[in-house]
Amino acid sequence: MDQRQRRQLHDAMVRLALGDREAFTLVFEDLWPPLLAFMNRALPGHPDREDLAQRTLLNVFARIAEFDVSRDGVAWVFGIASYEVKTLRRQMQRRRETPATGLDSDDRADDAAGSP
Repeated sequence: MDQRQRRQLHDAMVRLALGDREAFTLVFEDLWPPLLAFMNRALPGHPDREDLAQRTLLNVFARIAEFDVSRDGVAWVFGIASYEVKTLRRQMQRRRETPATGLDSDDRADDAAGSP
């Protein structure tokens, strides 16, 4: 995602946060590909990657009114995505599931968040 695309996405998120429901489609279409790519990098081979990306988008849209329009929208979204990945890993650990991906550190999600 280049700077121009990032700015356009941020502007659409600001519009959505301010109540412009027409911006919903723009935000969804611009966020879905990089969010899915993030999940693929953070959880390679995990069967719930797409579900986690969807859950992240649901959280973004449910919490859009909380979005601070003076801050970077993309960073906010990927912060939510990173939290979702960490939550899934904690759940797997509690259930004593072995990650299908061989990932055993929450740091991997943070590394993947660096390049949405």
